[in-house]
Amino acid sequence: MVKINLNNKEELDKFYNKNNIIYKKLSNLKNLNLRDRLRLSKISLNIGFIHEFRNNIDESIKYYNKSYHLNRCSRSSYSLGKIFYYKKEYDKALKYFLDSAIFNNESAHYMAAKIYYLKKDFKNCEDNLIKASKLGDIESIFILSKFYYNKGLYDKAYDFAIKLIDNENDELRNTILTILVLVKCNQKKFNQALLYHNKLDDKFKENNKKIIESFKGEYFDFE
Repeated sequence: MVKINLNNKEELDKFYNKNNIIYKKLSNLKNLNLRDRLRLSKISLNIGFIHEFRNNIDESIKYYNKSYHLNRCSRSSYSLGKIFYYKKEYDKALKYFLDSAIFNNESAHYMAAKIYYLKKDFKNCEDNLIKASKLGDIESIFILSKFYYNKGLYDKAYDFAIKLIDNENDELRNTILTILVLVKCNQKKFNQALLYHNKLDDKFKENNKKIIESFKGEYFDFE
């Protein structure tokens, strides 16, 4: 990953110029060995990233494509997928996200799921959320816990929700506890439901009704 202070223009310019010099040098070589090929791919990614940050989208696509064709790695694929997603060119974005997902990129699986959702392909949406969740993507685990609860698949909802019960984010943890309360109530396991309810922070106990209302709906919630 690029590790620079993006708010420091002088540092950003210095980083860009350094990479641009190396890019030109490597691009002028007639025959690239494997080491130079991989280095040029990384340099192209760095330059593409700077152009993306500066909102020079066409230039960023140019350099990301260069990197992708030199070395089809997770980062180059994901970078192109992200660009085309925000351009709302979803078919192109999906292609690159799926390329990136091959390398067990949980974020790529999650973004692919979002596109499948937009396409109303809920089976592939679910499949990619499951793959992302297995790689530890918190948002995917959360979405699946709500989805299976809304579908009445309480065992599955529980299996996903319980993974986030110790999450450090107070709002997420308390929302997960609410899902667990609802799951156990629907399973007629009221003593267990009470145990989860008692773990809720006081302010979330008061807002429990609002949280419960947010779970209504049949399909995935990416909000």
